[in-house]
Amino acid sequence: MSRFITPAITRAMSELHTWGGLVFGWLLFAIFLTGTLSIFEPELTHWMQPNLRSVQAEPVQAIATADQKLRLLDPQADIWMIAMPQKRHQDLEIMWKKGKVTLEKHVDPQSGAIMKAYDTEGGHFFADFHYQLHSGKTGLWLVSLASVVMLVTLVSGIAIRRQVFKEFFRLRWRLNCLNAHTMTGVLTLPFVFLITYTGLTITFFMILPTVPKVLYGNTWHGPHTVASQNFDRPRANLPGEMVPLSELLPRAEKELGKGNISFIRITNPNDRHAVVTFFRTVDDTIVAMSA
Repeated sequence: MSRFITPAITRAMSELHTWGGLVFGWLLFAIFLTGTLSIFEPELTHWMQPNLRSVQAEPVQAIATADQKLRLLDPQADIWMIAMPQKRHQDLEIMWKKGKVTLEKHVDPQSGAIMKAYDTEGGHFFADFHYQLHSGKTGLWLVSLASVVMLVTLVSGIAIRRQVFKEFFRLRWRLNCLNAHTMTGVLTLPFVFLITYTGLTITFFMILPTVPKVLYGNTWHGPHTVASQNFDRPRANLPGEMVPLSELLPRAEKELGKGNISFIRITNPNDRHAVVTFFRTVDDTIVAMSA
């Protein structure tokens, strides 16, 4: 392979590696830093909202309280959503969507009282910066561009410093700044490459919505719907009596595990075509599951 890499190509790759790192290095540092902090998003939010720390309740009591509150607040909403208390966040949150408007409230799982939350983004501040720089679609494109540049600098760095890999595994390490940079790059190369590549795959359907539209006949939500095998159907516009969610919870826990329900979504509530979807917590698994 070395015979195909001429000195001219090596110089070009060196320039690409240097300038790509200089221009996007600081932005990538901020993205990686906020990505690390985003791992603790629920804990940071919980820490910044101490007034939401209520006495713990059993899941069946929490879901019954949320169900009763949603029926009272907006029985004709398009979608109801319930975020169940978990180990990483102990508050019970209810959300409902009517048209393009989404409202949310924090509820005491025992008394059903509405709890006032502090006006803070908490850990979501870091998560939002991590993938879109608080700039919406423009920020998402910038992060994606920085990720592509990161992959290019990784490949060009490998090409211009091929000899380093031999020296690394032969333990021929030299103590200077350039080799310190190279050795740390070699040590972290698998992690940095995978974290950058997987980040690009996550944003791929967001920045190129035409692809999932062609493949799934939908926006980027199409692949998610297929992967999670969610069932959905349009509103029938005929009144229907909903089964209490507390009666459905044992059936969901039988499939997904007792105490593992983290989120419930009710589409077309109080309609004959209402659909209730239970989502499993993903803190202990790689793959999200729903029933």
